Amino acid sequence: MSGYNVDAEVAAGAGLGYKNKYHDCLAFVSDSDEIAKQGWLSKQGGDQGKWRKRWFVLHKNYLFYFKNADEEAPRGSIPLEHATVKSGAEGQFTIEHAGQFEYHLASDEGDDDAQEWVDAIKYCKYSALQEGYEKLETMLTKAQDKTVQSIEELATERQINKSLQATLAENNSGAMSGELDRLRRELDRATRKKAEAETRLAEVAGLGGAADDEFGADDHRILVYSRSFAPANILGELMLQPQATVKDVRRILAEDLDQTPPLRLALNGANVLGRGNDGAFVRDLFERAGDYVVVSQDTDSLSAMPASRKAAAPARGSGLRVDVFWGENAPAAKKGEVEIHAGETVGEVRAKVAKFASSAEFIMKRRGVPIMQRNDYYDSSKYWKGPGDYILLVHDM
Repeated sequence: MSGYNVDAEVAAGAGLGYKNKYHDCLAFVSDSDEIAKQGWLSKQGGDQGKWRKRWFVLHKNYLFYFKNADEEAPRGSIPLEHATVKSGAEGQFTIEHAGQFEYHLASDEGDDDAQEWVDAIKYCKYSALQEGYEKLETMLTKAQDKTVQSIEELATERQINKSLQATLAENNSGAMSGELDRLRRELDRATRKKAEAETRLAEVAGLGGAADDEFGADDHRILVYSRSFAPANILGELMLQPQATVKDVRRILAEDLDQTPPLRLALNGANVLGRGNDGAFVRDLFERAGDYVVVSQDTDSLSAMPASRKAAAPARGSGLRVDVFWGENAPAAKKGEVEIHAGETVGEVRAKVAKFASSAEFIMKRRGVPIMQRNDYYDSSKYWKGPGDYILLVHDM
């Protein structure tokens, strides 16, 4: 798949113009930053036909499929807007548009990978994102109303305090000790109410982050959801400065949104940010309007594993050995091999293979698909999983 730019191609009236039973598809992007997920799935033919393995690419609100990962033109596409997706048994799931089409798909990697596809398909629809923003706007409107009310209450309490203090100053004599005691009690009550009003004001302001004038144009507005990307699960939003790290995000979520550590963070619901990514900067992770984080309990962190699972965790010295080729995947082009350890990031693997490159400017590929440097904070196990995997290096044109 050499790739096409959707906006440019459609504007020019060009693209991969093909038609299927339900719709026209004008263009497709293979190397776009907007690809949400790609990989192998089995697709059942019409009328309970045979299952065939196809390479699927999720882009915007379309799911394209190819005969293999290197094919340039898609064999077909599935429109996702207004369609429903349902999980099934044994890694299967269904995409259905009432009265129009029904696709039966399955992941050979099992239920977990199938659920990742289901979640990613749900998140890519524009209607789901719109519902989230509408829910957030409603929450922010209520928060602003509470803020105004708290400010008015605080102003009233301050005025009462001033009046009481003035009365105390005028009547500070032994003959009026009873009246002074009463005024002191009223002052104590007013002070407590003032503290409560300030606390409520801080809580309401904390939902939307700091005041707008404290942030610059380069800061990131990130939506936060609990457990899954759904309007009912929205927790609020974070305003993050570009130099903030993933570790800062974990701390803010724990302190400001009352999330109990350890936390599992999923960027846009799909890419899990492990502890090895804590040093990554916000400016390198969140790049588009509408980026969001799904927060859940990190039940699979090593610190939370039982003793039996800790013992089974791969040792740093026993990694996966992967062949490295330059230019083409052929025996004569093999330059050597590297050992990839559990927990290493894509960036660490890139640094290892640099010594085999014939040029200082090179692109690293897996199965013909380039791995961009923006993915260097990902866990390498997402790309290289077992024997037979290899790394192909080519010139950066």
